[in-house]
Amino acid sequence: MYLLHITTLAVCLWLSYAFVIKETRTCNVATDCHDNECCVSNVRPIGKRQTTDHGHCVPLGAVGDGCLVRYGNITSRPNELVFACPCTPGLYCHGDHHYDIPLGEIGHCVNP
Repeated sequence: MYLLHITTLAVCLWLSYAFVIKETRTCNVATDCHDNECCVSNVRPIGKRQTTDHGHCVPLGAVGDGCLVRYGNITSRPNELVFACPCTPGLYCHGDHHYDIPLGEIGHCVNP
């Protein structure tokens, strides 16, 4: 019985991993992603340095999604690698007065 549970768990984990890998696209710049996505770095910066130039595609922020205030009110998605997707054009990132060093103020996407 124990072996059956371990086997079932292993199969579930493998299927979950396969699903995540299939759904995640790698990127170096936003043009590697769909029009409504940006390229988010796989590694957090260390000070002003970054150790990789690879990322994965993530949808632009919708109302209520988290964002970084530093990206401000954009009118188009950034083409470079970013640390969090900005809000969809037409929304803006309202600061929550919480800071993530070295990324800056954290906020959420809201209507103007």
